[in-house]
Amino acid sequence: MGNVIFASGRYSICFSLQSFANIYSSKYRELDSIGFAKRLWGDMFYDPATRKFTRKQQFSSQTQAPRTFVHFILEPMYKLFSQVVGDVDTCLPKLQEHLGIKLTREEQKMNVRPLITLICQRFFGTFT
Repeated sequence: MGNVIFASGRYSICFSLQSFANIYSSKYRELDSIGFAKRLWGDMFYDPATRKFTRKQQFSSQTQAPRTFVHFILEPMYKLFSQVVGDVDTCLPKLQEHLGIKLTREEQKMNVRPLITLICQRFFGTFT
């Protein structure tokens, strides 16, 4: 862990497991970002019912859970993208509030690709 960076040149985002864990820990202060980052990769799963991490994919409810990387990183990013592509007028205000970002009225009217890029830059920060 610590030697892989995930990036998209198209949307100008770049993050590591630790930087994504830092985003979560800024929202949930009691979360240990270093310990959480270590749980975001590999054969690690999260049981939402018990709010615990486990190495077993099947939980007491007999459902299979995705890996923590999918649950905490890929699914939220997919939701971000799909909300921007979907009904912008309804979803965008809620998304801005949830992510803690602000967009002007002009920015909210941008085409989808530049709008996603802008939202990602505001949420993840810019990288060079």
